[in-house]
Amino acid sequence: MPFPTSPLHYTLSIDDPQTHYVSVRLDIEGFAQYCLAPYADFQLPVWTPGSYLLREYAQHLESFAGQGDSLDLPFEKIDKCTWRVHLASHKPKHVSISYRIYAFDLSVRTNFVDTDLASLLGAGLFMYWKAHPQLPVYLSLELPPHWKQISCALPSLDGKKNQFFAADYDTLLDSPMVLGNHEMQWFKAQDTVHQVAMYPGFSGIPETLLADMQKIVEAGHQLMGHNPLDQYIFLVLSVSRYNGGLEHANSCTLQVKREVFEEESSYVDFLSLVAHEYFHIWNIKRLRPAPLGPFDYTQENYSRLLWFVEGFTSYYEKLMMHRAGFLSEEEFVQTHLSRINTIERYPGIRQQSLSEASMDAWIKAYRPNENARNTRISYYTKGAVIALLLDWKIIRASQGKHCLDEVMREMYQSFYLQENRGFRDHELQDCLEKYTQTDLTSFFAQYIHGTQSLPYAKFFASMGLKLQTLPLEPEEAYLGIELEGKNIRYVARGSTAERDGLNVKDQIVSMDGIALENWDDWLSRQKPGKKVKFHVIRDKKLREVSVLIAANPHLRYELDETYEASQEEKALYEKWLRR
Repeated sequence: MPFPTSPLHYTLSIDDPQTHYVSVRLDIEGFAQYCLAPYADFQLPVWTPGSYLLREYAQHLESFAGQGDSLDLPFEKIDKCTWRVHLASHKPKHVSISYRIYAFDLSVRTNFVDTDLASLLGAGLFMYWKAHPQLPVYLSLELPPHWKQISCALPSLDGKKNQFFAADYDTLLDSPMVLGNHEMQWFKAQDTVHQVAMYPGFSGIPETLLADMQKIVEAGHQLMGHNPLDQYIFLVLSVSRYNGGLEHANSCTLQVKREVFEEESSYVDFLSLVAHEYFHIWNIKRLRPAPLGPFDYTQENYSRLLWFVEGFTSYYEKLMMHRAGFLSEEEFVQTHLSRINTIERYPGIRQQSLSEASMDAWIKAYRPNENARNTRISYYTKGAVIALLLDWKIIRASQGKHCLDEVMREMYQSFYLQENRGFRDHELQDCLEKYTQTDLTSFFAQYIHGTQSLPYAKFFASMGLKLQTLPLEPEEAYLGIELEGKNIRYVARGSTAERDGLNVKDQIVSMDGIALENWDDWLSRQKPGKKVKFHVIRDKKLREVSVLIAANPHLRYELDETYEASQEEKALYEKWLRR
């Protein structure tokens, strides 16, 4: 099927990759018929969908220029991300803008160009014509001659390797690229071809990896019951440091340590990341809260539902792993216990609600400081726990006839496939209430908009699981601090260290006159109730602080393995495992 005509044509050029620059040109043919104003504004996004932080991509842009019918046009920068090109009294038929982007930040949220690789993210690369963001787009790539591979989810133009088409600017921005000499392999699942593009190139991507990724993909489709894809690309950057993943409509970018494929536990973690980003093709890229699309790329796009799009995705990530055979039943259960133990040990769970964490993502989630655990909660982790409890609530209410999958499928069907719009907060609650057969107003008020303790034992009991709350080594010495070397990097809220005056960034010199050598060894020999005299260096001054050693106040949640569930409870438990 031929692509529609468009006046917009982007050209990306990488002439000298060792300088880490990408040259971008946007040509607009027939400009006069599209422009009514005496000027045209061009903007570069300040953030990228899926990563809720203003990254100010314009800081990397330089050498902006505009031309009309081959003549230079005057321009001015009117705000941090907008360039205004002024037009002659007679509007030109052809206008082009050009600029360069410095790209030397290797992450899934930024741009990177080096001698043998370009990992490109649309938000930090493509300016858009503010007046016409919905026009179709053509894209051409001009690359170094020794670069042989291009991986991008955009359809190629008439089979040409270096030319692509996007239905609109949003699609262009949502289609990252990896260019260079990386390795590429393919597998087919649910009638969709999935490409795995991996940098650096290996002597062939292991067949076991392709087979394992296929199992995860198929598990996701079984859970959601619909395949929205024509094609999909996993862009895998296997480098020296972990960075995470970022979802896109028809692809994802994953940055992991090279060693991830050498150890079983690390490999399973990688597959979990694959599952998480892949599940986003349904949850957020298509089924989405109303504020998260269409996007305003010049400012924050606030939503109180990141706990749903990320937390529920984290929950389904583990379901996919379990269904695909990479987590045993015991490991699957322990995953949820681990999440509960994690959030309950962070004082922030009593300070910040899930909806607040979602709203504050723009100023807090990506900017952790030394006090973060005292004041914040992860909408990924607690959101996954909420998904677990609601799944159980639905299973119990329906006596095993329904589970959370039906909620996800119904909302996906209604708001994406039928209405093609984002859902509102109350519509999520309405759908959950339909399947839980319960008024969830109190549940939302207490556990999502509030910070009340979750009744874990009650929910576990509904699945025939007896939850125990046990002290965590009550005789263990505890001060509530963590060290990096000899410097304090964290002081827990409510701890004796906080009460008695130890500070973050204090450098510990000695305890009761004994020089600090091995903190863990020293702490293991202490007993609760003892008062210890610390000498610390703070702001280059020696200070003395006396601190009471307390007993470890933390609790741990475990299952009582001796509890015998009823047949009814066992049947509900089996439904939860999706058997």
